[in-house]
Amino acid sequence: MDPKYKQCNFNVDVPPSLGTGTILDNALTIGAKGIQASLTSTVVRGKNFKWNLTSNFSKQTSIIKSIKGDTEIVAGASVLKAGQEVGQFYGHLMLHDLHEVDPNTGQPFIPGDSVANYQVASNGWVVDKRTKTPYITQGNYSLGTTFPKFNISFINEFTFRKFLSFGFQIDWVNGGKIYNATKSWMYRDGIHSDYTKEIEINGQSGAWTAFYNGVYNGVEPAGVKNYFYEDGSFVRLRNAYVGFDVAQLVKTKIRKLQLVLSGRNLLTWTNYTGMDPEVSTVFTSGVLYQRVDDHVLPNFRSYQVTLYVGF
Repeated sequence: MDPKYKQCNFNVDVPPSLGTGTILDNALTIGAKGIQASLTSTVVRGKNFKWNLTSNFSKQTSIIKSIKGDTEIVAGASVLKAGQEVGQFYGHLMLHDLHEVDPNTGQPFIPGDSVANYQVASNGWVVDKRTKTPYITQGNYSLGTTFPKFNISFINEFTFRKFLSFGFQIDWVNGGKIYNATKSWMYRDGIHSDYTKEIEINGQSGAWTAFYNGVYNGVEPAGVKNYFYEDGSFVRLRNAYVGFDVAQLVKTKIRKLQLVLSGRNLLTWTNYTGMDPEVSTVFTSGVLYQRVDDHVLPNFRSYQVTLYVGF
């Protein structure tokens, strides 16, 4: 569908002669576009068994149509530009290839006469063989968007001979980046478990503090780096339940006596190295800082026992 645009308030810089640093203004025109679809079907309908399936699909993005004054707005790690998606982070690059080129100039980041001083370490990052520190670009570059490619949910409900019911929901979020700020702070303090992982550099293996400390402090301490910008894809067993209706098996005056055991956030499959790939930001800038993991509490795994009685 076509994007629907609306004005958004934002603090923008003003001339110093006005006596204030910024003013709240309708600086941005932002629109959202996407699609949503849902399908509910009875997969199996038998005499004693029934299976209902509901599938939900969504895909969306927000686009900046225009910025007042045809300029850019810097919002922390986000640089807001007309024509780009909201949710793009900008930061320094660590390299995976000795001959990687600057996307802006087309020139190699590492000059030819200096390449011999570097190598790709066993963890896949380019490092200085002499100091064991990672190579980090001076400039900032687009790191990609936090918006997932799509979200899908599969909700299954089963019944057997009226006395047994069970079901589960699986959620799949594909794509979208998460900035693992929690990991960044832990690298600063040297308390992350990565500090114990050995890396082979220049024929030597060791848990090189120079590398891990260099990731955080290199070029710009606390600066945004693609090292901490991780894939946020995940598959989650959102909930599951099983219910037994004793009243359907034993002759009784009670019409319904059902015991239901259920659980939520039971299992998660992801490559994200933080506690939970389904994070929301602690910042107050809304969509501009979505999926920033800055000491955000994870979703809790929970269990519940429920008894339904009907007369």
